[in-house]
Amino acid sequence: MPKVREQQAVYNAKPRRAAKSYNPSVPPRKQVATVLAKMKDSATYKDILYRVYVLHCIDEGEKDIQQGRVYSDGQVTKMLAKWLK
Repeated sequence: MPKVREQQAVYNAKPRRAAKSYNPSVPPRKQVATVLAKMKDSATYKDILYRVYVLHCIDEGEKDIQQGRVYSDGQVTKMLAKWLK
């Protein structure tokens, strides 16, 4: 009977680079223009809208952080405890 090979987990230790398409000091119109310039000609409206939506969400998150609308891990755990019963 042949031996069964155990699966090995492979981890990439390299840290991920942050997306270069977002810079909070650049106006949104210029950010969108930069994203569009980097996209392939075969990009669909759906692809374009998704990228713009991601930029919007990042911008909203940055504003929340600056205004102190953040939660600690403990607070999130307590809030999720209701849902995870």
